[in-house]
Amino acid sequence: MIIIDEERASDSPFVERIWRSHSEGVNPFLSIAVNHCEFVVSRLQGKVTMTLRGPETKATPMGNAPAEGEWVGILLKLGTFLPHLPTSRLVDGGVDLPTASSNSFWLGGSNFQFPDYENADIFVERLVREGLLLRDPVVEAALQGQLKDLTQRAVQAGRVLRSAASDPIAGALYWTNPCSTASSQPT
Repeated sequence: MIIIDEERASDSPFVERIWRSHSEGVNPFLSIAVNHCEFVVSRLQGKVTMTLRGPETKATPMGNAPAEGEWVGILLKLGTFLPHLPTSRLVDGGVDLPTASSNSFWLGGSNFQFPDYENADIFVERLVREGLLLRDPVVEAALQGQLKDLTQRAVQAGRVLRSAASDPIAGALYWTNPCSTASSQPT
């Protein structure tokens, strides 16, 4: 069984929340459908792995959660993306990032230490500084209901056009997520 030990909000405009958990015993694990990407650090049987998980369109059986595992997760806010890693590779799955050493991994040509629960915000700050993590300002404005002068269709078309060159699926995801959220915001 996986037990959530803690979760907290973040001051970063890129992060929804940070969490940590552990497992006790071997039990089936079901990953729930979410419309956010997240970084997950897994510590299993002495091995550490960094996974970037994508939006999930449905709950997904992940096999058995191993006994004595530990995880730290950084759930990214809607509109946050890695420009060099297409969302299409992450939808309903994820990618394990290459390990550099027992305490670090590679991302975008840079070596990063595995973040923990306490320093996750510092890790995100470095990603932002190095241009590896970006936010779409149109998505942020839509989520805050600040697009009153634009039609929903115009917002969708602009987002799809900007994302199509690097990731055609990312644009499609925004057709149903932030824009529909914006239309339900009180004005």
